Amino acid sequence: MKIKEMNYQVRGMIIGLVTLLSSTPAAQAAIFDAAADFSASDNPNSVWSYGWSETLGSAFHLYTDKGKDSFGNDVWYDSPHAQFVVHNGTGTVTSIWQVDQLGFGPGQNNTYSVIRWTAPSTEIYTITASFGAADNTTSDAHLQSNGNSLFQGDINGFGSAVQFSPTTIAINAGDTIDFTVGWGANGNINSDNTSLSATISTVPIPANIWLFGSALLGLFGASRKRAVL
Repeated sequence: MKIKEMNYQVRGMIIGLVTLLSSTPAAQAAIFDAAADFSASDNPNSVWSYGWSETLGSAFHLYTDKGKDSFGNDVWYDSPHAQFVVHNGTGTVTSIWQVDQLGFGPGQNNTYSVIRWTAPSTEIYTITASFGAADNTTSDAHLQSNGNSLFQGDINGFGSAVQFSPTTIAINAGDTIDFTVGWGANGNINSDNTSLSATISTVPIPANIWLFGSALLGLFGASRKRAVL
């Protein structure tokens, strides 16, 4: 094949790819929402788990105690350390917790409360998170991937909040993303109620685009080989 003929063929394949990209509907993204997916009965709950760790990033322990607080909020907790995960599913504002709000608090001896997400499959995911003061909160907030820090920030008093900007990363099946809260600067658990808004969603790539792209590369490689010969 002559070089000029090869260029026309490759250009035609590229035009075909562009046409396919513009005409292929976007695949449905899978969205995992920490508050909307909360379970008052199961832990682990599908991809979500509620627990604690002795130190930041150390071994994860599931909460085994569950119940309701005095306002009717659902709570997972650990009695010896007083740490917890709470969700307001009552349909009304309850004390400091807004409707459908998810929150957590650290424990005695500066133990950490953890809301963990475990990847169900190897994908490209987008992570967003916001930690806020639900009370006169002084806490330290963290987001970790397999124990490695992606984000950390300090919450200090009413109205304080820290946010993890939407970030897209590759995550393997079985990898963990931990949303974690600790004592903060004041060195105690007093009023350290911290809200969490977090979503993790897939960034889907339609299968036919992958197939077409692979075929395009294969044909281009074959064309180059013939041109050289």
